[in-house]
Amino acid sequence: MKNVCLVFALWVASFQVSKAQDCSQGFYAMKEGTKFSMTNYNDKGKITSTSSSVVKSIKADGAKFEATIEASAKDGKDKPILDGKNFTVTCDNGTIKLDISSMMMADFANQMKNMEVSISGSGIEIPSNLSEGMSLSDGTTEMKLGTNGVSFMTMKFDIKNRKVEAKESKTTPAGTFDCYKITYDMDMKTIMKRQMKVVQWMAPGVGLVRSESFNQKGELEGYSELTKFEKP
Repeated sequence: MKNVCLVFALWVASFQVSKAQDCSQGFYAMKEGTKFSMTNYNDKGKITSTSSSVVKSIKADGAKFEATIEASAKDGKDKPILDGKNFTVTCDNGTIKLDISSMMMADFANQMKNMEVSISGSGIEIPSNLSEGMSLSDGTTEMKLGTNGVSFMTMKFDIKNRKVEAKESKTTPAGTFDCYKITYDMDMKTIMKRQMKVVQWMAPGVGLVRSESFNQKGELEGYSELTKFEKP
């Protein structure tokens, strides 16, 4: 369960995005052909997985758009664990919303090959203009596991206390970026309850640059960094 929770936190952190009021400029480089790669590490700095994504298409309708992003991932031994999975990101009136369920399904299903997995819940939103001290909306996702149509376990992820803490510079293998530091708490409820804290740095025109996850004792459990970023 620890690994499932951490994978979820890293995926959510990797794809939280924000746009300007007209949905055409702002935090995330939402342009067809944009490529970005993330590398995930454990608390000791060992690579646990890598992911690569590309913006495949944009459907625009006035002040709204829907983007299709294709993601692939490999484990720490360079073995494919996710191959060309598409998910959607939408923008309406300057607010980006991520379809968590479409993004998570393949990754969890790969870990639980003999199980039936269904996911529901709200997307993760960020307003168009961030500022230090701003509070952001919460999010909830529920995942049910079962076999032969019978559910035997439900896991619920509550993301709350999201806040823009500061503006900071962050350097990764992809470069140095001026970022907004965002923090939030995540509760995982199943047979037992588990809490995590996530810290992320997001750069205008780029998106996520780095994220870190911590346990209840404040100990680092893992982190992710932007290792490649290319605009067409």
